[in-house]
Amino acid sequence: MVIRKLVGCVVIVACCVTGFGQQPTRALMSNPSVSVNFSPNHGQFPDEVNYFTPFAAGYIYSTTTGFTLKMYDKEKAHQLHGVFPAPEDNEIGWHAYAMNFSGANFSQSEEANKQPWHLNFFAGKDPAAWASEVPVYESVLYRDVYSGIDVELTSEINNFKYNYYLSPGADLQNIQWTYEGAEGVSLEHGMLTVNTSVGPVHEMRPIAWQLDAAGAKELVRCEYELDGGEVRFSCPDGYDHERELVIDPVLVFSSYSGSTADNWGYTATYDDLEYGYGAGIVAGTGFPVTTGSAFESFGGGSWDVGILKFTQDGTNLEYATYFGGNDSDLPSSIIVHDFELIVLGFTGSTNLPTTSDAFATDFYGGSFATPLGGVTFQNGTDIFLARFTSDGSDLIGCSYVGGDGNDGINTAISNNYGDPFRSEVLTDGDGNIYVASNSLSGNFPTTQGAQQDDIGGGQDAVIFRMSPTLQLLVWSTFWGGSAADSGYSVEINSQGEVYAVGGTLSSDLAMPGGGYLDAQPGA
Repeated sequence: MVIRKLVGCVVIVACCVTGFGQQPTRALMSNPSVSVNFSPNHGQFPDEVNYFTPFAAGYIYSTTTGFTLKMYDKEKAHQLHGVFPAPEDNEIGWHAYAMNFSGANFSQSEEANKQPWHLNFFAGKDPAAWASEVPVYESVLYRDVYSGIDVELTSEINNFKYNYYLSPGADLQNIQWTYEGAEGVSLEHGMLTVNTSVGPVHEMRPIAWQLDAAGAKELVRCEYELDGGEVRFSCPDGYDHERELVIDPVLVFSSYSGSTADNWGYTATYDDLEYGYGAGIVAGTGFPVTTGSAFESFGGGSWDVGILKFTQDGTNLEYATYFGGNDSDLPSSIIVHDFELIVLGFTGSTNLPTTSDAFATDFYGGSFATPLGGVTFQNGTDIFLARFTSDGSDLIGCSYVGGDGNDGINTAISNNYGDPFRSEVLTDGDGNIYVASNSLSGNFPTTQGAQQDDIGGGQDAVIFRMSPTLQLLVWSTFWGGSAADSGYSVEINSQGEVYAVGGTLSSDLAMPGGGYLDAQPGA
């Protein structure tokens, strides 16, 4: 394996975004200084969505009627992660519910504290559903949600927080909401508990105050009232209606922990200016078009590629983006050429955002695969390659590469954690792209004069070169014997000679010109 310079440790936090009525390709990465962020809808979501916010185990969508929350069973996800082979019960439960505010008007908003990074969304083949350079804000203020009442969306220690600001004379009783799709709502010890199929969500006892003449806070006793399914606030001891009243409940997802979505780092690299890049997988699904209990498998697009570019000192993000389609998408290796990031991975998505002049724009697929607990591919896998512009806002090229079996995934020689995902991408001085990977496809695209035209065993290594913009497969070959073989790494010397490294279980692997060992020493 080729060892590259590692300046620091890159951890994927997201996603991944990325991810709507369609999949958020996705980008949801959190600035270390801000626990929850808000991204406006620039056409990547349905019209009823105003802002998109990742949280501990799912997503919050600020809509025209309130908030919609979608969460997954994080405990189950942790149980499945790293389990190989995956158990039969390899699905993750999801639950969505909506907080609908009666008579509210969420149409006038102001963003605050723009973050020094942006998000890009590449969702499916239709460029009309893509959005680039979407800004990210620390908070959002809705004006006159009710007459004289503003609502601020913000966060507190990784928890979503919304504050009410009641102008003098505003009517507290106007604030009313119901929960649609919850399994039940209860009020105990002043705290609201919303029950879902994947765990409870707690709305903590509200804190309210007014400022006195000296600017000091005077606490006002404030409580929830639950009447049937409707919730409102009350101030049993009253308050001064001639002064502003502030109420700030906090949603605490007590059964969840971690970053804004389950995510794992897979690969990292750097460029000539020592900017750092990381890629991994991010748990993400689309906007919940229906509320209530939902059940979604990992094969339904729950994993996207999450990509980040960091400043040299790692203190800020240059950009963060999701990449993926309607099934799971995983990165294996990344490299930078002329400040353009190239991503190698494998995908089960039939609608990956391929470019129109790419070598292959159609998904060939294969058979059901479970390379790791919690990650499934319902329709098999193809290799993908994607090349991004230097600012991450667009695709220079994106192509499938594969046949009618599973490609890019190493299922035959897998003894260690991470073995199923081993492949590598590299470029030469002219930007040509080289790949060492794996294939189970007898009809994997090889080129005339290939070292090996036909697959030797059930799984072979594949080694190929593509043009810089992924329009042309320059050359491609299998490499393997009658048993299983795999490709792990690729390198190029100063004479342009290509070296590949992999693993084999074949005793008859071809050794042109002889080799250090001419027979397999052992399994």
